[in-house]
Amino acid sequence: MQIHVASGVPKHHVTKRLATALLSRDGGKRAVFGCLEHDGMNDIESEPNTKWSLSRRIFIAVASAGVIALVIAAVCIVVAIRTALTAEGNYGAFLHAHRATLEFIERYDGQWPKSWDDLRAMQPDSDFDWVAEHVIFDFAADPHEIITQNPDTFTAIEPNEPCYIIDDYVQQLSDMPGHQYGQPIETEHAE
Repeated sequence: MQIHVASGVPKHHVTKRLATALLSRDGGKRAVFGCLEHDGMNDIESEPNTKWSLSRRIFIAVASAGVIALVIAAVCIVVAIRTALTAEGNYGAFLHAHRATLEFIERYDGQWPKSWDDLRAMQPDSDFDWVAEHVIFDFAADPHEIITQNPDTFTAIEPNEPCYIIDDYVQQLSDMPGHQYGQPIETEHAE
């Protein structure tokens, strides 16, 4: 089989693909990477068009980087939304526990609740089973110890992480028992 190239057509315009396609009739036996062989001669060499190859490579690199950036951005957005929703749930659960605890302390002269049932009695419409899933509540906490704590050291009611900032609410709980007992107690934190 002979292959002829029209006169005036540079040899490097014939690419490897074209050469392979032309020789595929004989199973590609005559194709040699980079050139065509026929009748024992190497007369057509495939030289890639470097300008086209470079622009194609740049396009593929930019497109790949764009796709990777979109995937990373999508993952970040999903993680941020999920974290915000979890923080919102933990914050809401803390607020339920906080309100019920304040009511309990006011109603029972500064005593600290001893169980979830004590808190349920304060707010019967609240779902304290759900609250218990999102809040760590120390029912054995001592009100005299609580008033010495600040938002950084307060451990009587802790929302699961992540959670929005609750420092002001914690400060209310730290201040509450001392006022209820009618005994202003010096605390370690500045007021």
